[in-house]
This record gives sequence, C-alpha cells and structure tokens, in this order.
Amino acid sequence: MATHPNPLRSCPRCGYHGEGLAYFERGLNLALLIVLVVMTSWAFGIAGIVYYLLRRNHESCPRCGRSWGRHGELAATGPRSASRAEAREGDRPERAGGGWTLVLLIAAAVFLAAGLAASDPAALLFGGVAAGAAALTAHGTRRTRRRRTHALLEACQKEVLQLARDRGGLLTVSETAASLGWTIARAERVLVSIEDGFRVRSEVTEDGRIVYEFPELFAARKEKLASGDS
Repeated sequence: MATHPNPLRSCPRCGYHGEGLAYFERGLNLALLIVLVVMTSWAFGIAGIVYYLLRRNHESCPRCGRSWGRHGELAATGPRSASRAEAREGDRPERAGGGWTLVLLIAAAVFLAAGLAASDPAALLFGGVAAGAAALTAHGTRRTRRRRTHALLEACQKEVLQLARDRGGLLTVSETAASLGWTIARAERVLVSIEDGFRVRSEVTEDGRIVYEFPELFAARKEKLASGDS
C-alpha cells in the first residue's frame, strides 16, 4: 500500500501552516507518558497505557504544541487544509514501531513495579532500561517515517516536473491531482514543497485560482514553439 505525504494544516492557536507532529513526537508528551507509566507501575503502568491508547493517533502543532485532535481534525480547517478523510489517508503511523514502544513501556512498568515492591535494584535497573529503550524506539520510528516521507516527496516532485514540462510550465493543484491520480491534499503538498519563488512560483488569477508557474519550463516551451514556427 502506498504511503502519502502528510497533508498541510493550519493551527487554530498560533496560525502555523504545515505538517503536524505525531502526538508522542513531542518530547514533553513522551516524557509525560513515561512518568505516568512509572507512577502507576504498581498497576502495570495502566495510566500510561491508557494515555498512550487515547493519544496515539493524535497530532500536535510543531510550533506551539497545541493538540490538533485525532488525525489532526481540529486543525483541518481553512482553504489549504485537507478534509478529514484525506487526513486519515495522509496519517500513516509506524504501527510496528508504535507497538514496540507500547510493549517496552509495559515491560518497564512491570519491572519497576516488581522492583519497588521487592526493593530489587536489578528489577529497577531493567525497568529503567526498558523505559529508555521505549524512548529510543519512538525516536527511531520518527526518523524512519521522516526519511520515507522525504524520499517519497522527492519522487513525487519528479512526477510534477514532468507534468509541468508537458503542460508548458503552468499547473494548478486540481489539474495535478487529476493528471497524476493523486488526492488534492497530496498534490498541494508536493507543489508547495517545490515552490521557491524563483524556479517555481504561485500566482493568484483574477478568478481566484492558484496557478503554479515554472518559468524555466515555460521559457523552454516558448523557445521550442518559436523555433518550430521559424
């Protein structure tokens, strides 16, 4: 199954526009999770487990930390945001990594509970190691997802450049989505990622459409037509 770039969202608190973070990618949220596991280690870390299950599919703002709700739906507003269905499509968490994180947190809770109950330093040590491993696993999952997203984005950019060359250096989001079989959110994400104001720039037409211009490809098209006419 193909993975799609995460849709862009607008934060209702600070106005940030871009990709959200998975809830536990924020250090404070992950730290709170570990604290809850340790505090309820006598009950196998039940508070931390419940907290993880309730928030694992949530997103948060990278700038201010505001929670955007499940699949970012609280921030899915405004003309440049994805629909709720597209948000679910764009949000593909690393299930395996998240599963190992949960397993390690449970193991940490069990060892810490046993260590506290029996005053066993070895159990406490294992519990600490398991909690640290959970944090490392979560970090590794984030890095893997970002690398994969970056690689996919580069491949998508090549498809857009090919399409722009075929269309004479002018594209819209809807045209890109229809031509390449993408969602609107995916087409917008890729076009925004390559817009630099020089080689690719966006202009708003009189009828309100956003047109992405590729000046180099547009000029090459004009030169080709001129040489053909001559």
